[in-house]
Amino acid sequence: MDEKLILKRPDSQQAVAPMNRYEIADKPERKRGRMLLSALFLGGLGSVFAGRDEAGGNTPAHRPGLGDGEAMAPEAEPETGPDLAGALDVVNDVADYFRELMADFALTTGTVPTVTGRLRASVRLSFDDGRPDPGFVDDRPLQQKARSANDNGLDNFSFPRLSSFGNLPSTGGRKDDDDDDNTGGGGDDDNDGNGNGNGGNNGGNNGGNNNGGNNGGGNNGGDDDDDDDDDGATRSNRLPVVTGRNILANGFMNLSAIILLDDLLANTLDPDGDRLSIANLTVSSGSVRAYSDGMWLYTPDRGDLGEVTFSYTVSDGSGSVANGALLSLLDWPANEIKGTEGPDVLLGTPRADIIAALGGDDIVYGREDDDLILGGTGNDTLLGGDGNDTIHGEDGDDRLFGGNGNDILFGGAGNDQLYGEAGDDILIGEEGDDTLSGGTGDDRLFGEDGKDTLEGDAGDDLVDGGSEDDRLTGGTGDDTVLSGAGNDVIVTGPSSEEARLAQASQTSPAAATTDTTDDGDDHYSGGTGFDTLDASTTTNTIVVDLEQGTASGEEIGSDTLDSIEAVIAGAGDDQLSGDNQNNTLLGNDGDDTIDGRDGNDTLAGGRGDDTVKGGNGNDTVLVQAKADTQDGDHDDDDRQSDDDGDHADDDGDDIYCGGDGIDTLDMSNLIQTVLADIEAGIAEGEEIGEDRIEGFEIILGGRGDDRISGGRGDDLLAGGGGDDRLRGRDGDDILVGGAGDDELEGGDGNDTFLVIVVPGSDDSDDEIDGDDGRDTYDASAATQAVVIDLDRGTAEGVEIGSDLLTSVEGAVGGKGDDVLVAGNAVNFLAGGAGADVFVFRTTASLANDGSGRDEIRDFQVGDRVDLSKIAEAIGGLVFGGLLQDGQAPPVHQITFYHETFGDGERTVVRTVIDLERDEDLQFLIAGRHELTEQDFILAATESPADQSRDTV
Repeated sequence: MDEKLILKRPDSQQAVAPMNRYEIADKPERKRGRMLLSALFLGGLGSVFAGRDEAGGNTPAHRPGLGDGEAMAPEAEPETGPDLAGALDVVNDVADYFRELMADFALTTGTVPTVTGRLRASVRLSFDDGRPDPGFVDDRPLQQKARSANDNGLDNFSFPRLSSFGNLPSTGGRKDDDDDDNTGGGGDDDNDGNGNGNGGNNGGNNGGNNNGGNNGGGNNGGDDDDDDDDDGATRSNRLPVVTGRNILANGFMNLSAIILLDDLLANTLDPDGDRLSIANLTVSSGSVRAYSDGMWLYTPDRGDLGEVTFSYTVSDGSGSVANGALLSLLDWPANEIKGTEGPDVLLGTPRADIIAALGGDDIVYGREDDDLILGGTGNDTLLGGDGNDTIHGEDGDDRLFGGNGNDILFGGAGNDQLYGEAGDDILIGEEGDDTLSGGTGDDRLFGEDGKDTLEGDAGDDLVDGGSEDDRLTGGTGDDTVLSGAGNDVIVTGPSSEEARLAQASQTSPAAATTDTTDDGDDHYSGGTGFDTLDASTTTNTIVVDLEQGTASGEEIGSDTLDSIEAVIAGAGDDQLSGDNQNNTLLGNDGDDTIDGRDGNDTLAGGRGDDTVKGGNGNDTVLVQAKADTQDGDHDDDDRQSDDDGDHADDDGDDIYCGGDGIDTLDMSNLIQTVLADIEAGIAEGEEIGEDRIEGFEIILGGRGDDRISGGRGDDLLAGGGGDDRLRGRDGDDILVGGAGDDELEGGDGNDTFLVIVVPGSDDSDDEIDGDDGRDTYDASAATQAVVIDLDRGTAEGVEIGSDLLTSVEGAVGGKGDDVLVAGNAVNFLAGGAGADVFVFRTTASLANDGSGRDEIRDFQVGDRVDLSKIAEAIGGLVFGGLLQDGQAPPVHQITFYHETFGDGERTVVRTVIDLERDEDLQFLIAGRHELTEQDFILAATESPADQSRDTV
């Protein structure tokens, strides 16, 4: 979060929470409400009977009212006996009086009472999502029950809504006629009725009373159309009605508060019953920011006291009106339960408490009612108990337990554990790597900073991971999971215990004690980063389509997805499809169908007979071994195949299709021998079964003695561990032997034999045959000196072992001071980093039978060219410098000049070794160099190649 939710005073000893934040509603107040109601009732009776006495007889008093509701009509009166009609008239007049009283109350106060009991407090730390809450009369205000300016002062009493009485009358009282005794509905009724119109004084169609409908004799007849207006015209939209500014419950200095949508709409009605929303919410001091749908977090300025004004607009979707709300920030009261700077055990009271634990590793139990608990510094254990509690862990690695009720838990700094338990809780981890568990109820979990683990558990939860790499679980119910920033994992499907029972039921039906149920219809949003949907605990089929944004299955429900890049399936026969991003799709057990679609995807079928298609892009298909051979130590026996045709333990007979792009079949996880042939389209082994492969350009072997062959294109074949045999066939291939004594054959094309260096061990002794083409031995991964002798056909070094080279024309050194020796063919040499030496032993190594000139491709300061053996053979060489244009090259001198080629400039080194100038020897150095005598070894001493050979 941008700010801490608890802003401490400069004097930390005074930064304690108030104890008596609100008045407590108790039984005497409820009695006062019942007494007031009784007084109103008796007063009404007295007024009515007094009016009758003054008028004389049984004639009822005539006064305007709101309507009669649905009172029952009396039966026919006998000609003799008590005057029952008169008595019923008295009852009707009493009802009229109280309806008038209710109307007067609504017009006087400017508010419309609700039927849900006492008006709700304006500031609360509970989330109202618009659904009825049968467990509470009100939604419980911030920490404690509140008395706000919106309260009517009565408990368990409320006036009915005006809408419950029907339409307001234009005339009052009741007038008898010949057809009906009471106000009528449709037809010739004697009782109150609805008919085709409104009940009460506004009678329905065809009514016969004074307030009759169409075709009736009433004074207030309805119109002939079917709409609900008064004149037959279609009613236009009516703007929301603001009955007064909202007075929110008091806040406290330096303490953040959560403002809910219904707080800001408490005194706003819509005549058309439209759904209302607010916008442009601003505050006069402090800051307010949206925390979730219908919820805002208000943080006051440090040390601020007094009134704070919230301004906003209320819209019904067609128009908007301005509104506002007031919140008063109070100073902290003096009464509280306060700990010490040491480890304390603090116990609250049955009433609402504010407990400040201060320093030390404290244990705090709030007990009953709505408590505010501040952990302070130290590794605290804070238990709210019953009631709607607010708990701040603050500094330290704290454990917070909400208990029963709708609780608010703030972890603060440190790696905290927050447990909402029962109720609709809000859990905010804040800083650190936190663990949040919502428990039962519709919870809101926010991880914020750190690598957090969030579990919504039961209920319809909102789970928001925040920043960094989080693990998020919605649990049962219809959950919304937002991963936020980082590479997050969203877990769906049965819990670990449910998965264990489901797995047990496959082998022992008696072991399963629960039915398979889904975990709700959830929405999962990955946000930024590479996010994974983990359904690995499922045992039945799931269908996931990242392009369509859907995931469904018996155990996961019908979920919607966005910004999810990876999927891990379970043990069912799953169907996984990617999108145009770089996806990772893992099928695990079962006969899975996987389609990567566009992007550079990583795909794995797992065990079972799978069909895996890479699609467009450079895809990687992982071939996995059976579970019981992937871990542990293995000797040579592990890599032997029984060849008995029994593949009960392999991963199934799969179909792998790489598709377009440069695709990889990765078998590096295997420990036993595999046979893979791109041209033949097969991959076989005891661990993998008999698979069909198509469209792959790269094959990676495992730890066994693998046999891998390429196709007609440009392939990359890597043996991995073991004594492998690699064959490139056609194309310009790259062959990597890996560990073990490997045999590598390039075939046709210009192939590269790449040496892999494993720190602390050599690459063993390989046999390399370039075959046709211009082939290269590449030891660029070596960090220590290597000697690559193309003349003698050897390559040696501490990290590369002793390799034999045949038909290899190029050599690439590593990061050490390497020695590269040219052979009799046209060679190209690259020393890499370090002070390298390029050796030409014989004139034949320069003449190359007239087929071309050798080239040094990365000559740099510190490198040298060794011609000492040639100098010794011809009687000496000296450095002659730059050869001028038109100048004849001198005999037995090393000269150079510059020449431009199509791909760049070269430095041409030239020497003439006989008087007839028949042997004009040349080689090239890439780039333009101004060579000096220091760049050559011309003395007839022991060659660096021979020196290095003695030390390797």
